[in-house]
Amino acid sequence: MRKSELHHCESTNRRFGLLYVSVVVGAFLRVFHLGAQSIWGDEALTLQRYAAGESLAQVLSGVWHSAFHPPLYFVIVHYWCLLGKSEIMLRMPSAVFGIAAIPLIYLVARRIFGPPVPGLSALVLALAPFHVWYSQEARMYSLQVLLALGSMLFFLRAWESRRPMDFALYGILTVLALYTHIATLLLIAAQGVFVVGAAVRNWRRNLPWIGIVAVMLLAFTPWIVQFMGGRRSFTGIASIGFGREPSPLHLGYGLYTFSVGYSLGPSVSELHFLSSGDVIRRNLAVILASVLVFGALMILGLRNAHRKNRMGFWLILSHLCVPLGLAAAASLVTRVPLNPRYLMVAAIPYWIAIALGVDACVRSRALRVIPAAGVLLIAFSLYNHYFQPAYAKQDVRCAVALVNDKARPDDVVIISSIELGGPFTYYFKRQDVSYVGYPPGQGFVDPNALPRDMEQILHRKKRAWLILGRTWSSDPPGLIPAYFRARYELVEQEHFPGVALSCFSLLR
Repeated sequence: MRKSELHHCESTNRRFGLLYVSVVVGAFLRVFHLGAQSIWGDEALTLQRYAAGESLAQVLSGVWHSAFHPPLYFVIVHYWCLLGKSEIMLRMPSAVFGIAAIPLIYLVARRIFGPPVPGLSALVLALAPFHVWYSQEARMYSLQVLLALGSMLFFLRAWESRRPMDFALYGILTVLALYTHIATLLLIAAQGVFVVGAAVRNWRRNLPWIGIVAVMLLAFTPWIVQFMGGRRSFTGIASIGFGREPSPLHLGYGLYTFSVGYSLGPSVSELHFLSSGDVIRRNLAVILASVLVFGALMILGLRNAHRKNRMGFWLILSHLCVPLGLAAAASLVTRVPLNPRYLMVAAIPYWIAIALGVDACVRSRALRVIPAAGVLLIAFSLYNHYFQPAYAKQDVRCAVALVNDKARPDDVVIISSIELGGPFTYYFKRQDVSYVGYPPGQGFVDPNALPRDMEQILHRKKRAWLILGRTWSSDPPGLIPAYFRARYELVEQEHFPGVALSCFSLLR
């Protein structure tokens, strides 16, 4: 073999070696402890309401009339759950979608930048705690990332080749992404800004893209009409972090989660119960470290993109800034706070920018400490995700297991958080014990109605089990436990991550 051929083979092996490592590591992180945590409220909704039904028509009808999100993911789960409904089986599609996204981001980055950026992009996505989180949750977000990457890949191919097949595949994948999550509209807006900026002097080049976008939006119009006319509830899309009113902190927190996920620094409970000032003061060191490390990587990455490929720089910048800007503007208009999971399409260019920043640092001996610090922060976040109860989902499984074991037929179970209702019924096995959610429906406990309601619920019962979750959405001042402590004897109490279980004797 000639030296040039040998050098080419070695270069190819190195180029794909990082991709292979990324896929293996990413697959391990997404499957590890997949069923370890209890399911939570949105996962229970996926299984019990939106993916439930005897036929495809029933699933589509249920999603069409009551779901906030489009139906594609729920249809997939409906058929997948024919194989089983355990925690692992319920979450496995999300894990598979998450793993499949790793080689796809490699292909997207390779269309724009040369080695080693594609391999580094795959590695950044494989390790990203934010993506790992949603690859282990029975919701549609990892599927949205996968389809958005497919949309970006064929968008770039169509932009370069102008072949009808590439345009067709771009349109199909984008429509599928739209029918996975409505926030994919932010991706189309970003692509529109890129097209206008890149071909501003050659408007004829824009015509095929305009035509395919018109077809895509026409295909998605039925859901938009139904969504707007169906008066979907926005109760469940409040922010994770820094209060309930729209704030610039929400945008910053979104970028923070793209970097280190939800399992480093402030926990979900802290973000709901503490003021933004208290949250920042409690976690100042780790917040500062994350902002400095990943802020530096992003700035260096954008600079590196500008040096390597001006068109690639414009693509990354438009796909990052347009979704963030539009989401922030929509938040201010609707007064609905931003939630990082609705910014998934902006996370993709962010991760590629981080990979570009790592590339810039690796080529400079003095800057190599920055990506090393980033890996350390990610490692701490992943450890917390798997092993620290403070960052875990509410452990309804263990709480209900205790009730299943010890409840008596003349007991009543009261679930005080709306987020616990679905998981409770998923795990509850006792058909001889009654249960009730309180307060009924959505909203907060009414202190004036509480005594009357409890008198009706407890009538002719000898014991009451209270299952109290993270009650920021139902009983923040703790009126229900205070009512019981003032009137009845506490006979048993247990605490699990995010859940407090109490049993009161109702014999005065």
